[in-house]
Amino acid sequence: MLNENQIDDLIQPLIERQYEIEDTVIMAAARRIKKIKDLSPTDVYKLQRLYFTGSDAQKINKRIAKLTRKSEAEIRRIIETIAKDAYKDAKAFYDYREIPYIPYTKNDELQTIVEGIRRVTLADYTNISNSTAFAFRDPVNPLIIRPTPTAQAYQAVVDRAVQAVSMGVESYNTLIPNAIRDLTNKGITVAEYTTDQGRPHRIRLDTVVRRNILDGIRDVQSKVDDYIGEQIGADGVEISVHEYSAPDHEPIQGHLFTNEEFEKLQLGEDFEDVNGQKFAGIARPIGLWNCRHRKFSVVLAHTTPNYTPEQLEEIKNRNADGIKVKGRDGKTVTKSMYWCTQKMRQYELELRRAKEENAAAKLAGEDKLESESGARIRELQDKYKTFCAKCGLKPRFDKTRVYM
Repeated sequence: MLNENQIDDLIQPLIERQYEIEDTVIMAAARRIKKIKDLSPTDVYKLQRLYFTGSDAQKINKRIAKLTRKSEAEIRRIIETIAKDAYKDAKAFYDYREIPYIPYTKNDELQTIVEGIRRVTLADYTNISNSTAFAFRDPVNPLIIRPTPTAQAYQAVVDRAVQAVSMGVESYNTLIPNAIRDLTNKGITVAEYTTDQGRPHRIRLDTVVRRNILDGIRDVQSKVDDYIGEQIGADGVEISVHEYSAPDHEPIQGHLFTNEEFEKLQLGEDFEDVNGQKFAGIARPIGLWNCRHRKFSVVLAHTTPNYTPEQLEEIKNRNADGIKVKGRDGKTVTKSMYWCTQKMRQYELELRRAKEENAAAKLAGEDKLESESGARIRELQDKYKTFCAKCGLKPRFDKTRVYM
């Protein structure tokens, strides 16, 4: 069975390709800003739209289309890999029930199920790709941030540069750094909503794509497991185990449940495992809502849990050890390793944003912004390395790569 880290490694190339799509627009705009900057106010309007944006837009769209096709091929490969992995572990139950185990490559029925999931996942990805937009501040009311389609976002930055050059050095030095920051700090956004606290929240393209492919992975794992369960006459399930679990699912990972009790778990009702240990209902079902756990259909009479109670306790203790941090009230509190992994991802995103800004500033010839963002990169790198060392986690600088 692929573990959580192996699945992360499996989907990372797809996430990096989304970064590359985003950086295609950002870096193209930065290069164009540099060329506009070198023009005089008199010349800039002569070449404004017809010369600048026509060929640029074609190149950008061609590049994005190529990267999107690669992403679609990557999604097909990921779904196929996950399906084969989910199926191979069930052979022991087929042997126990004395049922023929048909290899995946010859199992037409199972492949049809997987192909249906693959089509849905690809369709969702296409919808995401077609709805992407950059987020820009409204020029009249800077408190309002509006999603702007990718081509228009590029045009907006070019127009700002043209306007800035025509208005003189002082305006340029203000307008252009702000335009670059808008491109890199907000990035490509596909959805915006209001949180329960009333704050606006935008979801970045890479985050939505990651959720999309993880939903596809969970769906194929679940459907393959349902197929196996029906084939072998499963009467129970085992919950998978991973390090640094979220607190709501940690107490139940690694446990065996009858089908009836697992159904209660999924419905948020009180439930108990096969050993009679009782649990209060939980709001988040297994395998849904960003859950990284999965269920395995099993024949209870032929199943020994993969983890002993002692091993599960050790995993729980490692998560609880975490690190000590000062809260807003100045008091020291212990944060779990689960919290550490979430904080680590935040550092990686911030670092990548700073690198994007630095690369765009360099291409645009914005020396001051390049210097400021360079200092920010060094500061974040030091904080990130220190934080990872304190938590005992390995830094993932590969996740902060920028595509020039």
